Amino acid sequence: MAKDENGAYVDTLTITLGRFAEPSAAALFPEGQTFEDNAYTRYIESKLNVDLVDSFEASGDAYTNQLATCIASGELPDILTVNSYDTFVQDELLCCRSQRA
Repeated sequence: MAKDENGAYVDTLTITLGRFAEPSAAALFPEGQTFEDNAYTRYIESKLNVDLVDSFEASGDAYTNQLATCIASGELPDILTVNSYDTFVQDELLCCRSQRA
């Protein structure tokens, strides 16, 4: 994708996230801000023309279940948190850099 002289994408780049988010963490944001809309996400959008969109937000077992659903459907977000990547390697959704063709 093309970038301008400041490193921002010319066309908006949308990045989807599978966010591990404890409900209590939302209370840490200033009033009116959320995981998806806060000072950080607005900065990234304004400086880089990158739109960060949550595919899902969950914690604990709900996150594990949502992640399993994504793996089964093949509809993975661009970025997600995992505590073990073995399942992704087995399903050929991830590979080590040295294994890429």
